[in-house]
Amino acid sequence: MMLIKCFSTVLFMFSVLSYQKSLTPVKQNIQAVMLEPMTKERAHRILGVPEGSDLRTISLAFRTLRDRYHPDLHPGFGKEYAEALAAFELLQMDA
Repeated sequence: MMLIKCFSTVLFMFSVLSYQKSLTPVKQNIQAVMLEPMTKERAHRILGVPEGSDLRTISLAFRTLRDRYHPDLHPGFGKEYAEALAAFELLQMDA
């Protein structure tokens, strides 16, 4: 019984570590994007929503860009995904 618990714990830790490794390129892209200041105007332009939009409109625009640029689905679009994510996070706080 103890051996099964140890094995399941090791398996869980391995899956967590492999998941974190798969996110590393996206985190690096977000850090590269964050070198440029993300202003509200730039965030609205990236997401394609007018200023004063509600949270539902902002979320819908982000989900559209997420599906279009997610690096797991479309390799090579990591920078665009990171920009959309940073813009969404900024506008989500203010909405």
